[in-house]
Amino acid sequence: MVELPLHYHRPNEVYIIKRGKGLLLELNTTKHLTTGDIIFIPKNTAHGLKNTGSTPMLLYWIFPTDSWEEVQYNFIT
Repeated sequence: MVELPLHYHRPNEVYIIKRGKGLLLELNTTKHLTTGDIIFIPKNTAHGLKNTGSTPMLLYWIFPTDSWEEVQYNFIT
């Protein structure tokens, strides 16, 4: 992944950064991410990701739901 554009969705989300570094993109700010970081994203909050390292970023993303049908990405243009 090089970049996941700004978007939002109904469920909360958690990112666990397993390897690499990047930026958490938000509407008016960015936060630096690195291996070991865990990020909680509240439902309906605009966010995105950008890899800033020289190697691929490896991460887990977790939604507290048992159905992908509940996760609809709404991209901000």
